[in-house]
Amino acid sequence: MINFSIITISLNARDALKRTIESVNLQTYHSIEHVIVDGGSKDGSTDIIQNNAQRNVKWVSEKDNGIADAFNKGTILATGDYVCYLNAGDVFADPCVLANVADAIVIDAQDLTVFYGHFYSIRDNVCTFHEASARLEDFSWNNPINHQSAFVPTALARRYPYDMRLRLAMDYDFWLRVRQNTRFQKLEFAVAVFASDGRSSDPAWSVHNLIVRRTLWHVNLNSRFEFNDVVNLAWKAAKLRLRFIGQRLLGEHLMQIIRRSKAPLGGSTPARLHERRLQELSRNIISKQSESYHQSIAANDVSKFVK
Repeated sequence: MINFSIITISLNARDALKRTIESVNLQTYHSIEHVIVDGGSKDGSTDIIQNNAQRNVKWVSEKDNGIADAFNKGTILATGDYVCYLNAGDVFADPCVLANVADAIVIDAQDLTVFYGHFYSIRDNVCTFHEASARLEDFSWNNPINHQSAFVPTALARRYPYDMRLRLAMDYDFWLRVRQNTRFQKLEFAVAVFASDGRSSDPAWSVHNLIVRRTLWHVNLNSRFEFNDVVNLAWKAAKLRLRFIGQRLLGEHLMQIIRRSKAPLGGSTPARLHERRLQELSRNIISKQSESYHQSIAANDVSKFVK
């Protein structure tokens, strides 16, 4: 039986951490350990862990040296065959996600195979579906694999720890290094729902992120910056700033309507959400998963939930 280690990092995010713990608790697959790395929170997060974690849980609460360090700590603590990095506030898209992943691993696994699926993101009050990809060309400017929706062999994750020198784009750097020495297998279902970093609405931060990613691309592929890189960076930076100006001048609501009207058919599917979008969506997912599970128990039909 495949064993999963779900690694959750958190810092002063007790409510978000609780949602993630509840989502892990509702997974119907049994061979799970939940590794929680708390950065020394002062908001009662440790009480949330002790009172809510129902699965095989390992946790530590101490000051760390940033996100990459926290990820690496979790990887060291993990004893499962595969790790999945599900941050505080992130939730699985379905209670059977891990059961479905385990089935896929049994069928398709080879040495050091990374399994990855689709995912939902929430940014600027819009929930968007993303189709994941491991094609090299899709990494050129973007990060097409979301670490919340990927399952990495633990041995591989330990071989390629997150670079603690990076304060952003460390997951992008991780995939560029890993993809040269492993096989990727796509899962045809959504794995996780996560909130994009609030800093993404800051044009200065977004431009910085673009520059870091493009630099990492050339470093990892041993290639050189060319004139086209400069042109593309300038164009993408200009678009980010125009979007930011549009939000300020037109208002967030009108910008959402404009983005929805430009969404391609069959591609990203944005939808308007309520205030506190991520929290409510996460709670709804967890509530529906729990309700469906208990209804099945009442009807003596738990076959689809139990692995």
